[in-house]
Amino acid sequence: MRSIPQQNKWHPSTDKLVGNDVYGKPFSNTPWSVKFSDSNYDQYMFTTGDYTKWMVTSKDSIIGWYSNGYRSVLKSSTNATPYVARWYRRTPHNPEDPWLSLGNYNSDVIYGANAYPGNYNLPGTKGGAKVFIRDSTGNTDLECLGPSTLKANKGCQWTPAAQTTVQSKCECRDTSFILDRLGQKSL
Repeated sequence: MRSIPQQNKWHPSTDKLVGNDVYGKPFSNTPWSVKFSDSNYDQYMFTTGDYTKWMVTSKDSIIGWYSNGYRSVLKSSTNATPYVARWYRRTPHNPEDPWLSLGNYNSDVIYGANAYPGNYNLPGTKGGAKVFIRDSTGNTDLECLGPSTLKANKGCQWTPAAQTTVQSKCECRDTSFILDRLGQKSL
């Protein structure tokens, strides 16, 4: 749903991760985002472009206003069990928010916005940064972006986009691909 290549600044988005921002050409080597605000999902997965650093969290942990607030993480590349981390998602006058980290803020920051040119160690050295969404209840058939139209792909549990049409190769990966890249047996 959102991606930046390896670079020394964050996602250009300013929608606070609600999924309204649309920019760039999906699956290109430039920053891009597709609309996902109308999609049915309850979890986010944030990864570095090389998939060595990652984090899974609930939608409820992201949404809301907080400043250095404790938020729940389901699991990450640093901890296989649920834990809490301190993040920022302040009111709209802070367009670089949310700031999401694998630990407390400024410790392996895995998401930032507004093309902010700071705290970019991970996307600047690990192949960029990506954001995926999923419905963990399994009640929704997620779809895969395919050449010119959507293609149903019931085996895909994480999707970088939903309910959109693009001219691109199929980029949705099934769970086994992502788990393999993350070195996990299950999410």
